[in-house]
Amino acid sequence: MNKIMNFEVFKVVFHVDEIDKWDRVIANVNNLLKEIDVSNAHIIVIANAQAVKGYLMPEKYHAFRNLVQQNVTLNICHNSMRGLDIQEHQLPDFVRIVSAAVMELVRKQHEGFAYIKP
Repeated sequence: MNKIMNFEVFKVVFHVDEIDKWDRVIANVNNLLKEIDVSNAHIIVIANAQAVKGYLMPEKYHAFRNLVQQNVTLNICHNSMRGLDIQEHQLPDFVRIVSAAVMELVRKQHEGFAYIKP
């Protein structure tokens, strides 16, 4: 199968706000990564609401680490962290904190990112 490479930069943001959607998000991102040239892509996952707890799940750590090793950026909403009493030191070191997921999603869409919400 030919990888898609006809974009200047392939940009996608995945939005997850339900903790039970993590397996689907991880599968979707991995399926996308098989089809694109990751060296010419900017893939972001933004978690907010209850989904932020997913970053604390030990059984998901290796899947998250694998995504990061393929140049996927994993973001977490600081507002959701505060609301769920999650501290920065509890997160894997590769998770990036953004102040507000909704603002980051809007910003990414204005920058031309495709928006996916499994």
